Amino acid sequence: MNVERLPVRHHERVAVLLNANAGAVTDRLRRELENFVPPEDIFYSRTIEDARGIARTVLERGYATVLTGGEPALQADAPFIAALHARGFLVAIETNGTLELPAGIDWVCVSPKARAALKVKKGNELKLVYPQAGASPSAFEALAFEHFLLQPMDGPEAQANTERAVAYCMRHPRWRLSLQTHKFLGIR
Repeated sequence: MNVERLPVRHHERVAVLLNANAGAVTDRLRRELENFVPPEDIFYSRTIEDARGIARTVLERGYATVLTGGEPALQADAPFIAALHARGFLVAIETNGTLELPAGIDWVCVSPKARAALKVKKGNELKLVYPQAGASPSAFEALAFEHFLLQPMDGPEAQANTERAVAYCMRHPRWRLSLQTHKFLGIR
């Protein structure tokens, strides 16, 4: 199986930017993240002003950058994308696709949510959590994406959902299986 990858810039340090308003950004997550990333390299934003200040710091320090938590399209605007490009960064985003994206993003992955109106209908990857009531893979096949990925829904039915996703991919070869390796390793 061929797996396409973005070129990776190797840095000793990575800045992790999190939307502190996202429900998943809990004190427990913060503590667990600090097991892997030094606290001075983790940034939490609550407002657009926070995000802009953090972006300036990240750019000044020359970090490799990971945007996660909540919806990154709320924080990534055209000046931020341009500033990253000016410093030689590739810009990738994983979004739920409900907000328009600024121009210039190099790699777009849309992970749609059931019954949410999509505004981003083209990109590099469409990654669908499966099975998801109200979000059949066939509903997304007419969209202009290069890769279509199914990611088994986590939770008590994770094993059965993985089997369902594998079976779907086998019956529909346009779709590939996408796994969250950290969950298999017990990193939550």
